Amino acid sequence: MSRIEKICFVEYKNIVPTSTVEFPRNKDFADINIFIGKNGVGKSSILHAIYGCTNGAVVSDFWFDSAIDQSNKNDKPQYWYEYEHSNVYSGYNKNPQVRMRRIYRETKSPDYWESSRPTPQIGMSWSTSECLEATHKFKIGQKKAERWPKFEMKAKYIDFRHNLTAFDSAIYGRSTLGHHRDNDEAKIRIAKYSKYISEGKPYRNSRKNLHKINLNQEQIKEITKILGKNYTSIQIIYHNFYDVQYEKDVYKVTILINDNTKNYSDAYAGSGESAIIQLVYQIMELNEPTIIILDEPESSLHVEAQKRLVDFLIKFSKKEKHQVFISTHSPFIVENVDINVEAIFKCTPDEENQNKINIQNIDNKEQAFQEVGITRFNGVIYVEDKDTQIVFKTILRNMGLINNYDVIYLNGFSAFCEKVLESGNKFKFLCVGDGDKYKDYGLAYKDDIKSLEEELKRLSESTYKVHKQNKTHSEIITSYRNHINIFKKRVLYIPYKDIETFLLILINIPCDDNSKEKFRDHIYQEYGSHETGNHEAEIVRIINKNQDHPDYHKMENFINDLFVKLKEQVNLIISIYNYKVTN
Repeated sequence: MSRIEKICFVEYKNIVPTSTVEFPRNKDFADINIFIGKNGVGKSSILHAIYGCTNGAVVSDFWFDSAIDQSNKNDKPQYWYEYEHSNVYSGYNKNPQVRMRRIYRETKSPDYWESSRPTPQIGMSWSTSECLEATHKFKIGQKKAERWPKFEMKAKYIDFRHNLTAFDSAIYGRSTLGHHRDNDEAKIRIAKYSKYISEGKPYRNSRKNLHKINLNQEQIKEITKILGKNYTSIQIIYHNFYDVQYEKDVYKVTILINDNTKNYSDAYAGSGESAIIQLVYQIMELNEPTIIILDEPESSLHVEAQKRLVDFLIKFSKKEKHQVFISTHSPFIVENVDINVEAIFKCTPDEENQNKINIQNIDNKEQAFQEVGITRFNGVIYVEDKDTQIVFKTILRNMGLINNYDVIYLNGFSAFCEKVLESGNKFKFLCVGDGDKYKDYGLAYKDDIKSLEEELKRLSESTYKVHKQNKTHSEIITSYRNHINIFKKRVLYIPYKDIETFLLILINIPCDDNSKEKFRDHIYQEYGSHETGNHEAEIVRIINKNQDHPDYHKMENFINDLFVKLKEQVNLIISIYNYKVTN
């Protein structure tokens, strides 16, 4: 499977130089990457660079000089990206990388971009000589290629803000504030030609339908699901009837819709409805894995439609192997992704230079919401493995509390213990470990730094140490004590040795010390493989099938207690917030 693995902005617009963004990969899940932030933080510029990585696309489709927006010719805009190739380049153990530079030449467009020779001086792992050797060995590109060819996949770029239908283009594309003549002429033209569109007849052979597309039932079903309306038929028609002056090969879209109660067109429909119809059709018609780029897909969509759109993108990214990149201001787009699977990046002004933009990976949704000015009073639960996350989320969904938590796994007990100690009281969260990690908190320890350090190490199974620089002996003691107290308050343990023991009890399989291996054997017996998708499906099936089991209720009560504890933290935060507002 080919995909973009990372991109490094060496010198690109207002992004902090040499900023590198890596796009994590999970073969068994959707490939969704989201950039969130306020206006003017470079989200669209990042999408333009990603677009420029793909076959047949260039950044200058979006970024070009004018008399008003003029670049300094001393600047040297460039970035490089790494992609996974469908072939395996044995002997090198690294992916191809392509360097893109904006070139100023008198004989070419001032906005000309081209690939250039790689150099380790800007962080690339390839040298020109290695490229020559590798491309010759694998017969790639030219006979003596000094650089890798561009990424082979094509891009589908959809900007929801500019995705106008023929009607919107005719009405809004030419109107000027205070001047209604253009609008009146457009209305007359639309009224005159609309019957030719619906009947499929040309007008004097110059104005005509290029072609009419009847969406199939699967496409209509997905649109119905996203928008929450009951559609029976949808047609997309490409034509040039509404143009002021006939232009060869310039066709706009009219959409004809039946929703089981009436027939209407995009002129009657909302802009969000028209945009979703076009998006679903375009994505479902893709016949190969594609880089899908969506700029602010929340435009004109109600909250539930935004959430369902994300479900649609996750489904088809996973099914068709698309890699999806999204820029958004919407907390509801972020709400519906699994932060353990999909990647979320925040774009913020740099602390040292407010004119530059930082791109950072986010490890919990709370940070994403704060970035767009939304304060949620939900909680975060960190767990130590993927299976526990699936169990918790399934039970929370059954309890109707799924929207009250982010459940995040951090690959091991020590990893989330360090999260506790690093975060302190900054966020409202709890950590839940396996029962076999429980340790007695009643052990006495002396008032010396070494003993406290050892106690913290014993509890967390990590090498975390408090910062001692510029602190007195007494302050270090206090800091260690505070960390231990935070650990006691934040870390809880499931009432079973591990989550596999709980699952085996539900299906009446005897448990022993090898519960994890025993559960893997059960998966293999049921599905004939250990694929991640089968593993997750079986956990969900076991939980949902055994909701009357006494141990299900035991785990449900434990999770409910977590909810109560987090709610206490939330109420405290709300009280502090209200006090600040009213005082």
